[in-house]
Amino acid sequence: MEMAAQDAQAVVPPPAAPAVEAPAAPAPQPEAPQPEQQPQQQPQQQPQQLAGRPFRSVALPDDLQFGGLEREGKSYVVRLAAPLAVLTPPLVLNAPLTGADDEPAPFTWIAPAGQFQEFLRGVEGAMLEACLANKDAWLRKDVHDDALRASFKSMFSDNGFKVKLPADLAVFDMAGALMDPAEVQAGALVKGILVLKQLVFGKTEFGAVWRMTQARVAPQPQCLIADEPEPEPEPADPEPGDADSEVDEFV
Repeated sequence: MEMAAQDAQAVVPPPAAPAVEAPAAPAPQPEAPQPEQQPQQQPQQQPQQLAGRPFRSVALPDDLQFGGLEREGKSYVVRLAAPLAVLTPPLVLNAPLTGADDEPAPFTWIAPAGQFQEFLRGVEGAMLEACLANKDAWLRKDVHDDALRASFKSMFSDNGFKVKLPADLAVFDMAGALMDPAEVQAGALVKGILVLKQLVFGKTEFGAVWRMTQARVAPQPQCLIADEPEPEPEPADPEPGDADSEVDEFV
């Protein structure tokens, strides 16, 4: 009986351990707002400054190659395939580089002379001839050649030769240091870089405007003309009576 009782105790399963509840999963926390990523702004590319070349090295009209007609604002333009940048010889400014309150002036007038004046006139003539040769491709209407010649606007006038001044015009003194453009007044002698990029067509006229991108004050020519010394006055001849008396005293 004892054996049977032991066997019975052996087959009775031990009481089950109380179930342990698993800890509840933490409630999901709201994600912190991420700062909105701003698109990276690409640095603005500054327009490349063109170094001028001697104007005598320009071959006209071969160095003036043109593209097609494009719309630019209220005007139409025909751009040069490669901008033309030339160095000027020393020339006189007929107007200052700044306007009222020393604000940058949009234009000025220069006084080209000699071969440089002939060069600028030659460029204007080559631009006009290019328009005559390409009028069927550039112009919408059939325009007579004489009408085109009459509507071409030259930059030469009684004021001199008109050139455009950009807002970032760089002006240098004779030592090559930057200076205030307001210090350069009419009558100053300067060298500069002139750049031609396009031919512009308005409603009733067309032409080509040069831009002066840099200017450097040039030394004024030194005057080598000396004033002739005034001749010394010759001594006056003695009176006849005085001369006789002097001679008699030394006889």
